[in-house]
Amino acid sequence: MNSQTYGFHHITAISGHPQITMDFYHGILGLRLIKQTVNFDDPNTYHFYFGDYNASPGSVLTFFPWAFSKPGVIGDSQVSEIGLLIPKGAYDFWKTRLTAFNTTVTEEIRFNEKLIKFKDPFGLPLYLKESDQALTKSYVFDDINESSSIIGVGGVVISLEDYNKTKDLLVNTFFYHQTNEDDIFVRLSSTDHNYTIDLRKKPSVKAKMGVGTVHHIALSVDSLEEQAFQSQLKRLGYTPTEVKDRNYFKSIYFRDHNQILFELATKNPGFTIDEPLETLGETLKLPKQYETYRHQIEAVLLPFNKRVLRKSK
Repeated sequence: MNSQTYGFHHITAISGHPQITMDFYHGILGLRLIKQTVNFDDPNTYHFYFGDYNASPGSVLTFFPWAFSKPGVIGDSQVSEIGLLIPKGAYDFWKTRLTAFNTTVTEEIRFNEKLIKFKDPFGLPLYLKESDQALTKSYVFDDINESSSIIGVGGVVISLEDYNKTKDLLVNTFFYHQTNEDDIFVRLSSTDHNYTIDLRKKPSVKAKMGVGTVHHIALSVDSLEEQAFQSQLKRLGYTPTEVKDRNYFKSIYFRDHNQILFELATKNPGFTIDEPLETLGETLKLPKQYETYRHQIEAVLLPFNKRVLRKSK
């Protein structure tokens, strides 16, 4: 059985009010809303998908907007930072743009890479770093053009009580490989080097799920049909779920020995299964099991708009 994974499929986090979520990730970061649907396990909650123009697996950042929930605590057993890739030469553009929208920016050098670090309105830590990775088509918005458009998700930091347990899973089961290490992090990279996972070596505080935290990390796979992943994970002492149909991909979920929630998600059928590429994200899409209840669901979901925001300076 080949348990090859292909870097990230998506990262899912918990945000607050849907309008604030949309203003930041679309209005400021310029990510394309590629799908507005609902949490398939809780249809009274939106599930927003943001990504590149083509809705490519690996570019996707998703959110459950819990408008009236309490903030979480970022700590061990969590993805504690999300890294987004920007084109070469776009570093200064993004420092200026974020500052113009009153977003506090700091800078860090990690493994010889310059990072622009900041937080979203809910306290979720993010960073930008330049990449040679090319986009087939950029999503152009406001003053964000082909030379500055965010490419997609490129890295994460995971905070752990025992980083060796998660390292063993990623290296020995999913074929990540160690590419760097210092006193703070061990860096693992996907086979194509496009995706990095920095494992924090020293324990921090106890995490608590809530607004401003990451819910799970999804790795991309070709297929889940033969149940080979479930069998292998069970042999290793994990308890994977059955295959779940998420309409745009099929998934299984499991927690590793540090209690990180991982998802394995297929690349197909993709986000154009229920709407054309050109109009992705423009209307609320429901899975067939909830279509009968559309009126009731729409009545409880909070309204939002995609809009161009005014800079403060």
